[in-house]
Amino acid sequence: MAKNLGASFQKIPTTQKLLLGILLLVGVAAGWFFLYYSPGLDELKAKDEEKAQVEAQLRQALEDYHAWVQVSQELETARGELEQLNKLLPVSRDVEGLMTALNAKAKDSQLRLTNIVPAEEQEDESGMYVRIPIKIEFRGAFHQLLQFLHLVDTGIERLVNIENISLDSETREDGPVQLKGSLLATTFMAKEPASAQ
Repeated sequence: MAKNLGASFQKIPTTQKLLLGILLLVGVAAGWFFLYYSPGLDELKAKDEEKAQVEAQLRQALEDYHAWVQVSQELETARGELEQLNKLLPVSRDVEGLMTALNAKAKDSQLRLTNIVPAEEQEDESGMYVRIPIKIEFRGAFHQLLQFLHLVDTGIERLVNIENISLDSETREDGPVQLKGSLLATTFMAKEPASAQ
């Protein structure tokens, strides 16, 4: 039977044998493409889509990170500004601390404070802060008063307004003219939101 098959094959013309070989080769190539190459292409395409998704997630994560860094920096800046504002306009009275600071500035300027007394506090019409006035009586030379005012302006972090300055001169035979006077040093306290309501 194998001889009959071989003899039959021998009788087929060469062009048909060549055509049969090409068809057989195309069939093997098509089988290899559909069995091995095509699933590999599908897997590669799925991997490419997964890579694109991961890259998009990475880009989004980087954008989120940069936004977080910016918000963190803005928050730190706001905290610093709030700390400075709390020094200027604290939420605590601390009148004793302010009076101590005023006494220290008077001592530095060699101005003698003869009386320093807190006056009645007044709430602002807006209800956002309280005015805390301190009446001060003093004695000293004019330049000592100017030095004291300068030191209060530049050396006390808390906001302090100086107003209602009244001056009288005391003539002394043994030295320069001395001033006797009074002023009102007003500081402010922020009202906490709970107490504002």
